[in-house]
Amino acid sequence: MNSLYKKIFIIPVLVFLFLQSNHSLCQDTTRARSILKKLTSKKMAGRGYLFNGHHLGSEYISKEMQAAGLKPLESTYFQEFKITQNLFPKTPKLEFKTQKLLCGFDFIPAPDCPSVSGRFMLKKIDSIQLEAFIEKENLVKTPYLAWVVSEKLEKRMKKTSVWEKVKASGPGLIVFSRNKLTHSLSDEQIGIPSISCLSNSIPKEDSILKLEIEARLVPEITTRNVIGFLQGTEKSDSCIVICAHYDHLGSMGRKVYFPGANDNASGISMMLEMAHHFNKNRPRFNLLFIAFSGEEAGLLGSFFFVNHPLIPLEKTRFVLNLDLMGFGDKGATVVNGSVFQKQFERLKELNSNNQYLPVINARGKASNSDHYPFSEKGVPAFFIYTLGGPGYYHDVFDKQESVNFSKFTPTFKLLTSFIESF
Repeated sequence: MNSLYKKIFIIPVLVFLFLQSNHSLCQDTTRARSILKKLTSKKMAGRGYLFNGHHLGSEYISKEMQAAGLKPLESTYFQEFKITQNLFPKTPKLEFKTQKLLCGFDFIPAPDCPSVSGRFMLKKIDSIQLEAFIEKENLVKTPYLAWVVSEKLEKRMKKTSVWEKVKASGPGLIVFSRNKLTHSLSDEQIGIPSISCLSNSIPKEDSILKLEIEARLVPEITTRNVIGFLQGTEKSDSCIVICAHYDHLGSMGRKVYFPGANDNASGISMMLEMAHHFNKNRPRFNLLFIAFSGEEAGLLGSFFFVNHPLIPLEKTRFVLNLDLMGFGDKGATVVNGSVFQKQFERLKELNSNNQYLPVINARGKASNSDHYPFSEKGVPAFFIYTLGGPGYYHDVFDKQESVNFSKFTPTFKLLTSFIESF
């Protein structure tokens, strides 16, 4: 092969290898970990609606979108809407005669718990006593009585009419005995206060419980989605949405907060890494990156968006919703995978050909994340989440230290390849 032919052959190969090298460099695990650490910091207060956590989170994400090359659709990256939340401004306190329990670790108020303060006599209730209450319907509200109810009995009680009677005129406090503490959010307060307590923290014998909880139902909280736009190469008006929720459960006073690392700072980290990638490797279609607020409060941000879309929903080709992106050593699950079978088979084939993840499971329709409002409007949508890890979820242990990103890069390659296949 003469020197001219060598140049003609070698130069395109070098260009190809250079482009491939740049392509791989568009995913930066160090940057993703930095984003995860920032979003889970104490300053962010669990990205909830106390101490301005959600606004701090959204402000940070908007700057990261700008750094990734995303543009606001209008004059701002933000889409505001209002919600109502039951908040706990001070860290709840609980103690027995022999020990003080730690909020978040030993006990936690129900999300719809009202303010309560006082001393209560613990009384464990069993199935026979519950049957008697149901039969006689003679519940008398006793302000200083605390029922201790097992998880099994709780499920049974809530399936009968007695539950409404308990809430209306039952004991002064209900203590649900749990093996794991899991928190959520509420936009209301119920009449009877209740708490969840680890079963091994509850005294075996009748005892006195001292409790202090301040709850505040706050209406008209202004929160916001964060939205960034990337123009595709075809200059068309068709769009693909890549989204993840940034809100979490917030805090209970200054001492206790829910970091929300895997759920869902990891999803935001993945979304922003994809934004960096596609800014350098433009796909055919426009991309809209959305960080939703209000997901933990009932998909409020995504419902608001589909009812006030900044792009026509009929021009949205697909929605890829990212949640729980912190692991993947046991594969991933795709909600709506069995609904949109053509797209799922394409995703599965990409994974099989490249051995990105051990397995990808298909689930059916579920209203468990921000894909749901889109698919209910007729927009094809996947919700993908990775499997594995220690199982921390909606608790104080979901910290950035517990997220190992074991399959972050392979998952990134799978998701970007999937978007590029449209």
